[in-house]
Amino acid sequence: MHESHLAEDVLELVLREARQRGAGKIKKAQIMMGEMLMAQPESLKLAFTGLSKGTPAEGAILEIETVSPKVYCQECQRDLSEEMPVSACPACGSLFIKSSGMELKVASLETE
Repeated sequence: MHESHLAEDVLELVLREARQRGAGKIKKAQIMMGEMLMAQPESLKLAFTGLSKGTPAEGAILEIETVSPKVYCQECQRDLSEEMPVSACPACGSLFIKSSGMELKVASLETE
C-alpha cells in the first residue's frame, strides 16, 4: 500500500521535528502533502496510527492539508498550472519549468 510508505516518511519527519524541538510526547501533527503524491488522507492516517505505536507519536492526531500542484515558468514567471502537463513554456519557449505538488512536510507540531 502506497500510503504505508508515505506514513513511514511522515512519522520520520514528525519524530525528527520533535527531537529538534527537544519535545517529548507528540499530541498533534499537521502536515502538508502535495496532491501529486496521490495518497488517500484517511489511509495515510490509519497507517500512521499503526506505525506510531511505541513512539512519542503514539496516539497523536494527524491532520493533513493537501496542496494543489502548481507549475510556472522560471524565465517569464507565467503560471502554467492550468496547462499541465508541460515540458516547455508556451509563452516564451523556456524549458525551465518549476513545479510543486510532491511536498511532504510538517506544518506544525503540538507536543507536551
